[in-house]
Amino acid sequence: MKDVLTIGELLIDFIGGEGSLEETKTFEKCFGGAPGNLAIACSRLGLKVGIISRVGNDAFGRFLLDTLKREGVDTSYIEIDEKYKTGLAFVSHIKERQFLFYRGAEMFIKGREELDNFRYICFGSIPLITETSRRAVLKAIKIGKKIGAKICFDPNIRLNLWKEDTLDWVRKILEKVDLLLLTEEEGKMIFEERNLETLVENIRKKFELIGIKMGARGSMIIQGNKIVKMPAIRVKVIDTTGAGDAWNAGLLFSLINGYDLITSAKIANICGALCVSKKGAITALPRKNEVLRMLKKFR
Repeated sequence: MKDVLTIGELLIDFIGGEGSLEETKTFEKCFGGAPGNLAIACSRLGLKVGIISRVGNDAFGRFLLDTLKREGVDTSYIEIDEKYKTGLAFVSHIKERQFLFYRGAEMFIKGREELDNFRYICFGSIPLITETSRRAVLKAIKIGKKIGAKICFDPNIRLNLWKEDTLDWVRKILEKVDLLLLTEEEGKMIFEERNLETLVENIRKKFELIGIKMGARGSMIIQGNKIVKMPAIRVKVIDTTGAGDAWNAGLLFSLINGYDLITSAKIANICGALCVSKKGAITALPRKNEVLRMLKKFR
């Protein structure tokens, strides 16, 4: 039995220097794409992980594959596209981050007819935007249900990529989701509810587990009638890139290892805090020993 299979975009993130995308003069090439970040974050926590994606047959695609392999992620589900190049994302290094996407091979993920046994299958909204990759997600969900996998969805909303029907697809896919992991703002948007408490009350029985990320205010985990609110761990914030993926990985690690909800919330917050204390997405993703060492301080 393997632990986590992620589905979706692999990209090259070009992280800007100081200022907005209009102002910055330098960019640093980094591994990117939330599904890839999540896969590496889970692998660093000791989980057995794979990823379904598609990259171009180019230098950037090879960089992404090499990085995943080096991090212990199973890349056998990744497709190589001979027509389209690997996608790019330019990201500003400011508090309210800007994203500028140049989409490529990741729009055409086809998926597999068979999958290994995974405990969790995880994806976001970006592969729901294009018909080809959306079919791959639906196929994986169908197979996942047959093998007993839990379906995990983090919207990871990027409105500048969404099409007119993307929100409709997000709402349709929620009917198949077991674990819903999202930010407070995403929850309010998707469910059209301004008040957090009302939002929680309206959706808590629709999913097996809900994780709500609230930035500096911490996080919340809801499982039926159980609600755990966990304050954020105070650290000097250097870069928030990948923090949500690190938080998700911490929660999945906790659930797979049988931790109670309070400890799970602590571990997820620790992973998020360790991530934002360094620059970059995967360079900042914590390892298991770091997380467990910090957990001892919060017992």
